[in-house]
Amino acid sequence: MTCGNDGLLYFAPTIPSTCAWVPLYYVSSTSASVSASSVASTTSSSSSSSSSSVAPTTSSTSSSVAPTTSSVAAQATVSFTTVTTAWTGTFTTTTTAVSGLAATVAGATTTVTVVYPTPVTTCGNQGINFAAYTNKYSGGQATYGYPSFSPEAYKKVSPWFSDDTTYIAESNDGSGTKINVYGYGPLDASTLVLDHTFYLFASQTGYYSLNVPYTDDIQFVWVGSKAVTGWTRANADITQFWSSQIATQTPQTLAYYLTVGTYLPIRTLFANGGGQGDLRFNIYAPDGTSVLSSNAGQNSGVSSVDIVEFPCNSALGAQFPAWGKET
Repeated sequence: MTCGNDGLLYFAPTIPSTCAWVPLYYVSSTSASVSASSVASTTSSSSSSSSSSVAPTTSSTSSSVAPTTSSVAAQATVSFTTVTTAWTGTFTTTTTAVSGLAATVAGATTTVTVVYPTPVTTCGNQGINFAAYTNKYSGGQATYGYPSFSPEAYKKVSPWFSDDTTYIAESNDGSGTKINVYGYGPLDASTLVLDHTFYLFASQTGYYSLNVPYTDDIQFVWVGSKAVTGWTRANADITQFWSSQIATQTPQTLAYYLTVGTYLPIRTLFANGGGQGDLRFNIYAPDGTSVLSSNAGQNSGVSSVDIVEFPCNSALGAQFPAWGKET
């Protein structure tokens, strides 16, 4: 307030006594204040597959009078290393162990260990049985489909030689050069017949692919019980042949659904009618890994431990008849 027009402004309680009688009027007031709160967003992510990018999710909360500030976390990439370990025993099991996923952060790496069962091999059953013969029907390959060739004609014939192998392949360039076949030779393979029998052990559940990419001159594949007994040209599951009328052979592939721990009997018989020859046979597991493979144009290949001559437990599959005594 002012007092006596002296040009000064006074505030209680320092008011001159000469002006103490002047009534004072007070106005109460409250100044509104607005408080803002910023609520940070939260981020969560999860992943169930290898080398996958996981998009984060965000959430935020705010009061009706306060502005909101939100933030988005950078996209995280989770990397996995898969380690496959062979397991042997008297029963089958599949175990997947995942470590460290709960604490995964951007750029972190964890290890997923997948353990696949393998067949029992304590009975000396590893590998593939084979028998070699001389082609009775050489020269007939010039006719489309090689119709004169009869695979069942070899059921009662004693083989030229027989043994076991770890792959299925044969290749000769037709120049007359002798080659080694599964460790035997050098020999003339221009009129060679090779019969193979084995079991595929299912270390995974899913579709296994049997593949014949190319043959010169003819190849048959039988799968299941008829591979053991009763096989004929007419009931072959795959028939692949060379012909001068075919510019490019179409690879033949069949898929079979197997349950882990089971065995599938397989037979493949190949014949060269003369000159150049080529035998190949591949098998792939449900996850795409190779179980059996041939090196194209070479007398070599490789198989996994899942290829056996027969199951040690006869209840899981019968042994193939002896060569020369087949039915």
